[in-house]
Amino acid sequence: MKRIWKPAVCAVFMATAATSVLAQSVPEPVQLSKFAVARAEANRLFSLVCDGNGKSATSKAGAKQVNDALNQLRKIGFESKNYLEVATAATALGNAQGYKECYAHQVYREQFSKNSYSEELAARLHKAAAGYGYPVGMSNYGNRLLLGKGVSVNAELGLAYLEAAFEGGFNYATIYLANTYMDSKSVSRDLKKARYWLTKAEQADDGISLAAYSKALKRLDDLTVEAQKAAKPVAKAKPVKAGKLQVYPMSLFEKERNSVTELYYTVCDDIPGYDPDDIVSKSMANGVQHTWSSLHRYVFKKGDPRNAVAIHTRGRVLANEGCFLNKLRDKPDRPRDLKTAAEYIMIAAEMGYPVAMNDYGLRLVQGKGVDADVGLGIAYLEGAIEGEYWFTATSLAQIYMSQRYGVQDLKTAREWLELSRKHNDSSTKRFKDLDAQLTEMGG
Repeated sequence: MKRIWKPAVCAVFMATAATSVLAQSVPEPVQLSKFAVARAEANRLFSLVCDGNGKSATSKAGAKQVNDALNQLRKIGFESKNYLEVATAATALGNAQGYKECYAHQVYREQFSKNSYSEELAARLHKAAAGYGYPVGMSNYGNRLLLGKGVSVNAELGLAYLEAAFEGGFNYATIYLANTYMDSKSVSRDLKKARYWLTKAEQADDGISLAAYSKALKRLDDLTVEAQKAAKPVAKAKPVKAGKLQVYPMSLFEKERNSVTELYYTVCDDIPGYDPDDIVSKSMANGVQHTWSSLHRYVFKKGDPRNAVAIHTRGRVLANEGCFLNKLRDKPDRPRDLKTAAEYIMIAAEMGYPVAMNDYGLRLVQGKGVDADVGLGIAYLEGAIEGEYWFTATSLAQIYMSQRYGVQDLKTAREWLELSRKHNDSSTKRFKDLDAQLTEMGG
């Protein structure tokens, strides 16, 4: 190994690290699996150093525990001839050095009345670990470069370290990368790259916290909605003519629609005999959550209208009160976000997906989750017809039959109902009842 070098002199409390190894280049990562044994031992010692195991910092036993564990980490870092052990020890020492709540800092304050916390020393230790190609150390140092914690900000180098950490098998680096591209002060927002890294996280076999992944996915969702609304607002002051709306034929969406429909039912169908305390039920519930997460992954390239199918389905799920996912997620202090449901449906409609145009049009006409705008709603419904979603014809017939929306026109209602008869099943009870009612009204 070309990277075989060792951290130098001990600081008063922790070890410091030599600073001449990594100039501005990123070392080749070593696969994380090779560090498994050494990592487990370093993590065990870190726990003794920082968690305290319930011992008081002022007690002799507490101080001895910390000092013994620190000495073991230092000994590994300075005396071991195994670079795997040196790298993991340096990382553990750096984590302790940069963790304000670490039990060891309390011990040091009690014994010497001095502060031992130092981001600068932590950064040097993480840089040392990264020099050995240790993926966890590379990730830690990369984050420090991005945040300017103990080092000067260097976003380009920080991203390179995080990407190298992922290449070395530290899958959690994908979460750091996604969050960086969404909310870092040192990197310009890039939602496409954030989604790329969250897709990598979803594909990872292990090493990813479901809670962290879900939180990042929710943030990306919110930012995507904001960006799309800002880029393409719907003008409500003036009704939009159907011919001016972007619409694609249903045939474009059929394959994607069939596969996403399966996901919808997986998310929304009840789990028979569900018991939140039962391990099997918990596993199935986790599967539901995972399926919901998969609906947030774009299958097609940016700008491809077929992405609208998944976006629309998200809105359908959130709007469905009886959906099993919502039973899992809804809390008394955190009700379902119906506004977000309407926004998803609106975005999919604006992308020219006829089914979403039908749903959003009906919401506009009825004022369901959005401000009522009958003219705009009818324009979207007519757009759905242009996209050959023929079920909309029946809805349009009902709208023109009713006095409720201020557009009653029995002749137009009949035209829409006849179009529905031509393309849909006219033997259903709903169709027969509407036909009889319209005839009775004189239409």
